Amino acid sequence: MKKLNSCICGMDDCFPGCGCEILALLGKKWSVFIMMHLMKIEKMRFNGLLGSLNGISPKSLSIRLKEFEELDLIIRKVEPTIPVKIRYSLNEKGKELGKLLSEMKSLVHSWI
Repeated sequence: MKKLNSCICGMDDCFPGCGCEILALLGKKWSVFIMMHLMKIEKMRFNGLLGSLNGISPKSLSIRLKEFEELDLIIRKVEPTIPVKIRYSLNEKGKELGKLLSEMKSLVHSWI
C-alpha cells in the first residue's frame, strides 16, 4: 500500500520532490534522445531538434521540452530578433544527467 507522503515511484526510501519525476521523464518516449542531441550540439532551435529526431512529432517535442524545462534540466533562451529565435540547451544539472546517459550508451555499444 502506498504511503500518503511517498514519492510517485512508491518506493519506501523516496519522498515527494526526491527527483523521481526526472526518472519518470527519462522513461517517456523521445526523452533520452532529446537529451543526447542537446549533449552533442549544445544549443539547438526547435526545428533543428525536430529535424534531427527521426519520427518525432512537433507536438511530442514541444511537450518533452516543456517537461525538461519544468524539471529544471534545460535552458530556454529567447533571442529578441525578428523573427524571435528560441534556443534550447542543457543547464548544469541537465549536463550531468546527459553525461550519465552518454556513459550508458557507451556501455551498450561495448556489448555489440
